[in-house]
Amino acid sequence: MTLHARALSCWVALPVMAVLLLQATALPKAPGTFTEVTVAMVLCRRFETTFLSSAEILSGDAQTASIPSTSLQAIRIPFAELISALKVVGDEATAVTLHNAIQVFGAAKNFRPPPHLGDVQAQFCYVVLLRAGSDLDFSKYLKGDPVSHLGRDPIVTWRLPSTESKPAGTDLFEIEIAHSAILISNSLDDLRETAHQLEDSEKTSVPNLPEEWNQLDKYDFWGYRAYVEPAPENRTAAGMSDIGPGAKALTLVLNLHSQTCVLRLIGNPELETSATKLTLSEGFPPFAHISNGVWGTEIPLKKDGSDEAVFGAMALFGFGTYL
Repeated sequence: MTLHARALSCWVALPVMAVLLLQATALPKAPGTFTEVTVAMVLCRRFETTFLSSAEILSGDAQTASIPSTSLQAIRIPFAELISALKVVGDEATAVTLHNAIQVFGAAKNFRPPPHLGDVQAQFCYVVLLRAGSDLDFSKYLKGDPVSHLGRDPIVTWRLPSTESKPAGTDLFEIEIAHSAILISNSLDDLRETAHQLEDSEKTSVPNLPEEWNQLDKYDFWGYRAYVEPAPENRTAAGMSDIGPGAKALTLVLNLHSQTCVLRLIGNPELETSATKLTLSEGFPPFAHISNGVWGTEIPLKKDGSDEAVFGAMALFGFGTYL
């Protein structure tokens, strides 16, 4: 089996209703109880890979209209599991959820190959930050009683159908906390612990954020990969085949102004070899030495073949496919 960038088929197109609702201005664009800093602090600490996107980038708006559709689909890959999960519940649930959202986080860990072919497997957790004043009740779209509770908040479940990479299907769990965030995960334990930590984070006066935070929070779309010890059992599935010892982090931001995806590899000076390997194996524009221990490259989204480079970048964050 060979690991490739994840195929376009893993992204499920959003219904027209979702786009129309997101273009409306009935809800304020202010977040509820939780903020980007709050959620980023928790997810970057608990997971290997964390992505953030504005709701508008996920559904499409004037800012993304000039980005080629295949490149835009590649950028959205970290959120494909979420959109698939919402689509199973129904188009109305998808549209209303994104209409009430201001930002969406996707986090993953424990990357491993599929039983045969298909997408890399992982434990994931999505956090949908709701706009102030949202009255969304996602559980009403699901049949059956809650499987559990966290305090007074019900945890509901549903199932994704089987796929080539997940022949047994996938059980999903959802909880809404503080009328400000919806959490969806394929792990009940991760859902509970992430919800606990989000609630506890409100009591923290000094956020514990990655050192690279000041390079991320100015963008509406970013990704952060922490290279943790011990290293993953399967480095290929984790997107680390070309990442040498001493790597600390990998970041990606979508620069809507320049229409580029900007990658940064961060660690010790010996990482120059890894940067060279990435250029050759993934077809990226050459990595340049930015500062001590930092190498970077920019992927132009309008250039022919840029979608393949973006797919390659997403595979480095754990979103690859075995073909």
